[in-house]
Amino acid sequence: YMLDCKRCGNRYIGETGRMLKARLSDHRGYINNQVIALTTGDHFNLPGHSLADLQLIILEQVKKEDETYRKEREKYFINKFNTFYGGLNREM
Repeated sequence: YMLDCKRCGNRYIGETGRMLKARLSDHRGYINNQVIALTTGDHFNLPGHSLADLQLIILEQVKKEDETYRKEREKYFINKFNTFYGGLNREM
């Protein structure tokens, strides 16, 4: 999945083996509780930013129950969208 900031265009790429709804709830909690040690909490608490600027985009639904495969696909999309150097991902 990709989280897109509608205000400034910064993006975050993530993956999850859980329901996407639960993972998105985590990110919303980081923002609402101002957890600035985590990327999305930090970014969406910047001046002029808010939870309303958060947009979720589903990039791919992986059919395999394979965490290694999901992590590889996440790295692929981080590189494709350049979110490590030009976005919100801090590690790959």
